[in-house]
Amino acid sequence: MRDWFDKITSAIAYLMSVLGMTLSNVTFEQWYFILSLLIGLAALGLNYWHKRQMQRIAREKWGESNDHE
Repeated sequence: MRDWFDKITSAIAYLMSVLGMTLSNVTFEQWYFILSLLIGLAALGLNYWHKRQMQRIAREKWGESNDHE
């Protein structure tokens, strides 16, 4: 059990080190692109979630009363 814990913590420390080295070499233009990409993906996810919620609400509304015909 302790061996697995040591392997996991070593892997996390290694990944954090690699991430730090990578992000320290990123230029301003690359930061702009990465942040724009993340904001776009977040907006896409929120749009998908909103669409599903509106469909659920419409299904509940029209499922309770069938007066729409």
